[in-house]
Amino acid sequence: MKLTILAPALALCGGLALAQNPGTTTSKPQDTKRSPEHKMTAEIVSTDATAQQITVRKLSMGGTSTSTAEPADAPTFTLKVEGKALTRLSSVKSGDQVTISCKAMSSGADPATSGAMGGTINSQAVADEHCASVTDISPSKSSR
Repeated sequence: MKLTILAPALALCGGLALAQNPGTTTSKPQDTKRSPEHKMTAEIVSTDATAQQITVRKLSMGGTSTSTAEPADAPTFTLKVEGKALTRLSSVKSGDQVTISCKAMSSGADPATSGAMGGTINSQAVADEHCASVTDISPSKSSR
């Protein structure tokens, strides 16, 4: 009789112990380190669908357009293009003011805490940090 009561009691305790195991979670800790995406404004200099690149000038953080703030000889930046932005390359031309959605480097600075927030990007290294790849391109609200 003792054996018939002892076996189910041990099975119940073992089941409870397994249910309490914190090592069986399915969430991925890397999800919190995904590359942040944000919007930037720019003027198109050229596009190259074959090389999956776009060259822009007057690249700035946030939604402010810099169409008159920078001279025409402002520095240019070449950015990688991927995803939906690749299909939109054919719809933009040199001189267009656009808003681009960028994926920042995973180890890059958070755009909300960056010194370039709200300002014009002034070096290729900073452009690469804040825009490792362009994921979408749309006409700037001030251009149309």
